[in-house]
Amino acid sequence: MLRQMVFILIFMQAIAFQPRSVIRKSNIRLHRNFNRCNTAESGVNGEGIGPLSIEIQQDEIESSDSIASINPLTIGLPIMGILGYKIAPGPLDALTADVWHAMYNNPVVQNPLFEASVASGSFVAWIVMWSSMHLILGEDNTPKWRLDKRQPVEPFLWVKKENWFMWFNPLFSYMGSIYLYHLIHPHPPLEVVPPTFGHLSAEVVFGVILYDLLFYPIHFALHNAPAKWFRKQHVVHHRWSKSLNAVETVQHSYIDGFLQVVVNIIVQQISPFGGPKHPLSRIIHNIVVTYLLTESHSGYDLPWMTHYLLPNIFGGAPRHEKHHAGGGRYLQQYFMYLDDAFGTGEPSGVVVLGKGEGVLVASAVNSTALG
Repeated sequence: MLRQMVFILIFMQAIAFQPRSVIRKSNIRLHRNFNRCNTAESGVNGEGIGPLSIEIQQDEIESSDSIASINPLTIGLPIMGILGYKIAPGPLDALTADVWHAMYNNPVVQNPLFEASVASGSFVAWIVMWSSMHLILGEDNTPKWRLDKRQPVEPFLWVKKENWFMWFNPLFSYMGSIYLYHLIHPHPPLEVVPPTFGHLSAEVVFGVILYDLLFYPIHFALHNAPAKWFRKQHVVHHRWSKSLNAVETVQHSYIDGFLQVVVNIIVQQISPFGGPKHPLSRIIHNIVVTYLLTESHSGYDLPWMTHYLLPNIFGGAPRHEKHHAGGGRYLQQYFMYLDDAFGTGEPSGVVVLGKGEGVLVASAVNSTALG
């Protein structure tokens, strides 16, 4: 038990120690040949536009040996928590056991759709919370705590009668899919024995890390796959451009949402201790991941959010706001280490060439045609 918890802690700290970058300037010359076009389009005596050469200043990212600043709480609190639990595990283990016994004896919890209902209910609760945040902060204070420094644009758009599909479609498609899944794969009986607090904590943290890891390549493919039809599955999620609001968390095409659900189902079957994950861990996992996803789409920059509490680990709302603004960058859902390691973070420059369906985005780390 302690070994797995320490391993997860070490992994989290490895995520936190990301090398900073030094920026040097370099010239990158981009060329693009434009096809012939008619006189009205080109305005160049009926001749098509010839080879176009553009020279721009581009940032070249070079890794340095310096280490990112680390919040002492990032290291101190987990170590203190693990040591405290190791010395006196009794109170937290007893509390965990009481919670699980109470839940296990509730017939509602025995329903095969209970875990999916917790996920759906959590999404609703977090979306309502973030949609209402401007009412809590007040009109004068809200822009100060928004990433775009403006009032949110129609945060309750999804409540309007004509926009019923914004909440009905994701709710119905998710719950319906889980119902069909359980027809094929019956929900196993709940485990009677409660987990220890350490077991529970390790499984939840491991599940969040694993979900983020497994969905990263899928998210990358949704932005970069050669197949245009596949990239279009993610367009629904990026169609809202006025201002990022919490309800956009669940605005997906069916295929896009299906892929996320499949990843979560896989993650919910895996425990760092081997064997199936405890039901209580799965329930808490659904509450945690729905919060993290909704927070990242909230558009807020409040001091108690994850990117402030664990600034070297969570990218949080600021990175995801940039993702929605720039598309192909910051593809990691929660953390930062994959974007930083594979160069899908802050691009060194963006160049848009031509017009029409294709947009050429060029940077020092990535060049992608987005349809």
